[in-house]
Amino acid sequence: MSIPEDFLKQLEQYSELSHREKQVFLEIFGLSKSRVNVVQELNISESNLSTCLTGIYKKFCITGNGPVKESRLREYLSKRYSQQKPSGHLTTDGIDDSIDTLVQEIRK
Repeated sequence: MSIPEDFLKQLEQYSELSHREKQVFLEIFGLSKSRVNVVQELNISESNLSTCLTGIYKKFCITGNGPVKESRLREYLSKRYSQQKPSGHLTTDGIDDSIDTLVQEIRK
């Protein structure tokens, strides 16, 4: 699952990333590209990619070994994103209607 770039850029940890880490972060977590694709697109070595990912995980306080860290960060980002999105049944129209109903009941 890719996460919208706008959302990723709003995260406080995003501002702590270096320029290269931001590029890697957006490619992997925003565009869901594989490591091989990121290495080719950004024209960096695999060790440079690993270094960037280590920095990203550190700034997001993700621990573990190997691919576990990537899935943990993806899960964390997905959870944060789903918490930010308004759920379908709680729209502002619904809230306005329930407030109006409450006001009418209080006035009675």
